[in-house]
Amino acid sequence: LGDISIRASDEFESAGVWVRKNLYCCPPCCECSCCECDDCSGCDCDCCEETCCAPTCDCRCFCLDLIGGYRYYGLGDRLTIVEHEVSTQQGGQVQVGTAFTLNDGFRTTNDFHGGELGLMAQIYRGRWSLELLAKMALGNNRQTATVAGSTEITVPGQATVNYDGALLALPTNIGHYWRNDFVVIPQFGVEIGYDLTCRLRAHLGYNFLYWANVARAGDQIDRVINPSQIPPGELEGPARPAFALTGSDFWAHGINAGLEFRY
Repeated sequence: LGDISIRASDEFESAGVWVRKNLYCCPPCCECSCCECDDCSGCDCDCCEETCCAPTCDCRCFCLDLIGGYRYYGLGDRLTIVEHEVSTQQGGQVQVGTAFTLNDGFRTTNDFHGGELGLMAQIYRGRWSLELLAKMALGNNRQTATVAGSTEITVPGQATVNYDGALLALPTNIGHYWRNDFVVIPQFGVEIGYDLTCRLRAHLGYNFLYWANVARAGDQIDRVINPSQIPPGELEGPARPAFALTGSDFWAHGINAGLEFRY
């Protein structure tokens, strides 16, 4: 008689700093004169006055920027399996009422540090704007994996006894493991903006990121088990489950929305 619970969680974070250098911006960006238009917001042109503030000007502009800097990505993954069992079989080798609690835990982290290089294009037309982003980060990804297991056995009338190992995490694969890999992480994005006023802009965007060869908790499980070492037993025969740090692909989709105030 028993029950089993499985919990999985992951977290992804990113931080960075970069500089931006304009490569090209078409002049002039406004197809009408400043004295005739009331709104040239969003255009980096000298012909427009800050006082132009009505949506009658057909401003058009294209700019291309080079971006470069430092980028950090972090991906953590955790998988925990807890099993509770109580012996109810009469006349068996295990005393009736003996309770077993098995804990299998698998945890991985990926920490990327590297440089980032890319291009950003901006297209303006009147109050509307479109921003396109393509960049890639190049650097080192440090992968770590931790496998832990424990078993508690409580015989009625006796003190609880603790053992290392459970079912999927046993002495042959329990431990802390790590490696370093050089990776390239591309990212693409698109954002649409609209100037509500001369200084207030609303925007909505989408981003896609692809990260190859990351360590995930579920991929570190060896499903071939030698039951001889299940607590309180000792290993006899093949040393399984075994550990091999395994990588897989990770991709993230994101949507951003907000208001931008310029002054």
